Amino acid sequence: MTIHAFPTPSLKLLLKTFFLKNDVVSIERAPGENEYLFSRGTWALAAAIEQVMMKRQKREIKIWLPDYFCADALAALDGKTVSCFFYPVNKELEPDWNILDQKAKAEPPDVFILVHYFGFVNSIDKANRFCQQHKCELIEDACHVARLADHAHLTIYSPRKIFAVPEGGRLISREAIDPAIITSGQITSFRTVWRWLIRRLIQKILIRLGIDWHSLAGFAVQRRTEKALNVSEPKRANAYSKKILSCQSKETEQIIYQRRKNYEQIAQALANKTTVKTFFTHLPLDVCPYVLPILVYVEKAHLEKKFHSLGIPASSWPNLPLAVRANKIDHANAVWLNEHILLLPVHQDLKARQINHMIQCLTQYVL
Repeated sequence: MTIHAFPTPSLKLLLKTFFLKNDVVSIERAPGENEYLFSRGTWALAAAIEQVMMKRQKREIKIWLPDYFCADALAALDGKTVSCFFYPVNKELEPDWNILDQKAKAEPPDVFILVHYFGFVNSIDKANRFCQQHKCELIEDACHVARLADHAHLTIYSPRKIFAVPEGGRLISREAIDPAIITSGQITSFRTVWRWLIRRLIQKILIRLGIDWHSLAGFAVQRRTEKALNVSEPKRANAYSKKILSCQSKETEQIIYQRRKNYEQIAQALANKTTVKTFFTHLPLDVCPYVLPILVYVEKAHLEKKFHSLGIPASSWPNLPLAVRANKIDHANAVWLNEHILLLPVHQDLKARQINHMIQCLTQYVL
């Protein structure tokens, strides 16, 4: 059985978008907050950095990011005068605050980025105190999150990681972003959006017919990997993408419910395993999981390959930044996590038979 890595849009949703009069995205945010939509989360991050540079009237700024970070997400910062320091995280993916406080006393950052991994909220209270103490701007990387109860000064979302949309990077800001930042770059073409729609509709048909496409010649299991960013690609989201997102945002509660249900069902199958365990020990009530991260204590590449042969799109975290990979001693936890974490899909479009297939495979092939 083939399991798809990303949710597919319903035909009802696609038809509904054709009759939507505008492309205004309405996802929850507090009064007075501003919302800007880009084609990818990395462009939203770049816009947030530019805004900080303008606000602080600096030609070069110091950015602190966690060492467990996707290298491709930094591509949009190429050409900008930024200095990146990759701070260490512990094995729970929280910043190592003792090291950070010591370093900040000597050389405080202009920007501190806190990542909420896999949909789980990180230590936001400590991050707020750290930024207030050292007078730096906090950017929340919520690209794996459906929504947050409260936003920092600048918050980045990536709706395409939760919703069935072709693109989307969302920036929430407590102050208006300079128009020169948000209007630069081209708009994604309709051709790109239609290619996405055709692929997803083909997947939906194959799923409905029960065709296991991962075993067919010329097909492969769809993996949850980031396509390397081309800095010349469009930065601004297509109007039709905005309409699809607007329609789905009204179903956020149901999407959260289904993702939580799928997560808990699959996690339960791992309860008594010794070679694999869930990364997070429990699922807090305010969390909408992006994926189910599991810690693998056997050869991860072998298990990942086995899952692919069974039609399960297990995936690993993308490449760590080069500076992190080149210094494995100072970034030992990030490297260890990268070598041991495997990600399983829990999205809202999974069918009961697909969930059962994953549970059966976990029961049969994982000790």
